[in-house]
Amino acid sequence: MIPYMPYAYHEVTAGRQFYGSELCTAGWDDANKQPCVVCHGAADLPTGSNLRIARRFQNAVNILVLADFHLVPVTDRKGNPIISKGGENEGKQIREKQPCEGRRCEHCEKDHELVFGAKRYLSLGPNFQDNIMSIDVGMSQTCFCGGYLTVATYLCPLCGEVAFDVQKSRLTDDEIEDVISRPFRTCPNCGENDVHLLPRYLCDRCEEPQPLSLLPEEEPIIKIPAVVWLSKSGEGTSSKIEKMRHKPATEFLIPTNDEPLVSIDEDEDGNMILIWNPDIASMTTQFDFDAMLLREPTSEILQRQTDLVRKALPDFRSPYQTGDDTKDYGRRGRRGRDDDDDDGDTEERTEGARRRYGKHSYD
Repeated sequence: MIPYMPYAYHEVTAGRQFYGSELCTAGWDDANKQPCVVCHGAADLPTGSNLRIARRFQNAVNILVLADFHLVPVTDRKGNPIISKGGENEGKQIREKQPCEGRRCEHCEKDHELVFGAKRYLSLGPNFQDNIMSIDVGMSQTCFCGGYLTVATYLCPLCGEVAFDVQKSRLTDDEIEDVISRPFRTCPNCGENDVHLLPRYLCDRCEEPQPLSLLPEEEPIIKIPAVVWLSKSGEGTSSKIEKMRHKPATEFLIPTNDEPLVSIDEDEDGNMILIWNPDIASMTTQFDFDAMLLREPTSEILQRQTDLVRKALPDFRSPYQTGDDTKDYGRRGRRGRDDDDDDGDTEERTEGARRRYGKHSYD
């Protein structure tokens, strides 16, 4: 997994009837909200109505799905091929990745090309986001060798000397956490102020400990990415995501070249660096969540929001409209171009990308 982004969306319902959902374009600053038709629709609901317009918060999390996929040609609703309009595959039919189902897989029967791995993202509600972060905290206490890690000291990133010795400290665990969660006041060695301390670990099994992580960072300290098998248990508000097992990415072999997902090397300064398997490296870039989820309130988006509200409230009039014409807000919609490189990891800059290319939603 690689970093996440929070966003909000609306759902319009009436009892068990679901009218649809749209991204909320109001933004996060309540003192400077941007236009959002659905927000206004929520304020105009008639008294006593069973109509409900909810605003839900999610976190979009980048992931790598390490499994077999087929490259399946994409068509429109009429069955016509959708052609790429840009990139090295301009003029060719777009193909998207669909999971291989194994036995009786329809894509195997149609002889669609088989590939390994896919770039995807999860949409996690607050509870599931907490589950993921808790799993990551637990992983950070596990060394890539399988041993258990403890923090011995914290180093100054500038001089490299010990700035805070946990073993000699009389502070409680909570007090230590408070100290290291914010910039350290002054390094006792070099005198530098407001430095972020780096942990130095001890492992009960090896001499060169490195923590594992679901959310690996290369700075200021490298954590080895972990391949994790997750499962969902429970129903409704009691459901949760659990870790079934894990393996360091340095030990997970990619079947296309029988090499590890990640290897470790050193740069010119002797610092440890991570090198992704070349067959997977292109999938480790992040989705452009700014374009996909934090959409500007353009005319097109406001009109789509209006259409959604009118499904439930036919007489609703958007405050952002004059007659039947929607006012133009901001610059033109960033529909963008299709950046499919024919491996199915499309980064189409449209709302459709949210639904068509690898989104999995968990409340």
